[in-house]
Amino acid sequence: MMDITPYMSEGGHVALKVPCGPDGEQLLSILAGVAPSVSPVELAYVAPLSNPPASCVYHADLGEGITDIALANTLDKKVRFHGNTGYTATITIHGETGAGMEEHT
Repeated sequence: MMDITPYMSEGGHVALKVPCGPDGEQLLSILAGVAPSVSPVELAYVAPLSNPPASCVYHADLGEGITDIALANTLDKKVRFHGNTGYTATITIHGETGAGMEEHT
């Protein structure tokens, strides 16, 4: 979803409106870090803005030291994005040029 190299985050926020399970369970994960070393971000479920299983809203604050953010299916099954549901991912990052950072591919 995002690679901000040669910058590094000082903080940020991510909000998602994505498909979910019937009880609001997450089907997709956000991975963050410095690639290739990324790990799952703990997302909070926002029940008042969710409509399971069509879509659910999750959000999380992002810490410092992040250059890469990815959306990942960490389950053993396909996740279906249904038409006209208006899925979104919004990322806000505050950062600075990382000292000694090298661009990666």
